[in-house]
Amino acid sequence: MARDAHVLARYLRLKLHFEAYVLHTRTSSIVTIGGFEGPNDPGAERVAQQLAQLRQQVIAEKGSDLLQLYTPPLAMAIPRP
Repeated sequence: MARDAHVLARYLRLKLHFEAYVLHTRTSSIVTIGGFEGPNDPGAERVAQQLAQLRQQVIAEKGSDLLQLYTPPLAMAIPRP
């Protein structure tokens, strides 16, 4: 699971040019995309649209949602010291 998350994040960064990070918890690994000022940041909407297109492309080509993206994407606040 952790290895898969790193492989996906690397693919998103190198091939699709997304800003991607991996978050590991005790029970799962989550790939996050982007860094924005807030949920209303215009860049967040642009990335959400790009991910929706990517998801539809994968579903059309592979017959299932292999990426398992949150729809709509979830904005998560990052704690600052």
